[in-house]
Amino acid sequence: MLLRSLTKHVKDQNWFAVGLDFLIVVVGVYIGVWVSGYQERASLHAKQAQVVETLRLDMEKIQEVDTDFALQMRQGLAEWDEKRASGVIIPPYFLRIPGSDTAPQNVWSSLPPNQLTEMFAPDLLYDLGFYYSELAGVGRKYLRYVVFVEDEILPGLKRDPSYFYREDRLPLKPEFEANMDRLQDWIDENARLRAWSACLTIRLETPMVSGKSCTPDLTAPVITNPDIKPETTKETP
Repeated sequence: MLLRSLTKHVKDQNWFAVGLDFLIVVVGVYIGVWVSGYQERASLHAKQAQVVETLRLDMEKIQEVDTDFALQMRQGLAEWDEKRASGVIIPPYFLRIPGSDTAPQNVWSSLPPNQLTEMFAPDLLYDLGFYYSELAGVGRKYLRYVVFVEDEILPGLKRDPSYFYREDRLPLKPEFEANMDRLQDWIDENARLRAWSACLTIRLETPMVSGKSCTPDLTAPVITNPDIKPETTKETP
């Protein structure tokens, strides 16, 4: 109808009406584009809020589980040290987690990669990707630890505990001592990951705002304090 009206006004050389018709077309297109853009922005904002909340909950659960395991391991290692100090010959301490040895698939790997750049500031996006990559790597270290436990320690439990010790029964054999050291490494690395995720949880409150990097200095000594604060992270270059 508008096109027919515009054609008629052109034939009649009614330029004012032609201009008015053209203005109506332009305004109509602008409103349509604005409404479409508003709907897209609202949809993206809703998805961003959902993704942020999912990541926050994921990190919260990871922190809870890791804190429980760290407490269990520290207690187990302390009790083992106490018994050894009293002269008791016992097998090396080890941890076996009930159920699967692999952690559930993290939510980061299931997020839409084509929309992440629109949901997070570039530095926060980098930090999140680095954190989940490191989390997966530490998980693979635990799997290697479990393989040694199942292949070397569990069969030895059928034998006399002295099997795990050198001939003088003082220190453990190097391979078993090293395996317990790996468990302590895992405790330390998870303490660093908990601090990292605590910092990221704060950053997620303003996902589009650049700020202080949460990525720790991986060359620095690990601080095993489970209450480590996000302030220990380094500044963004």
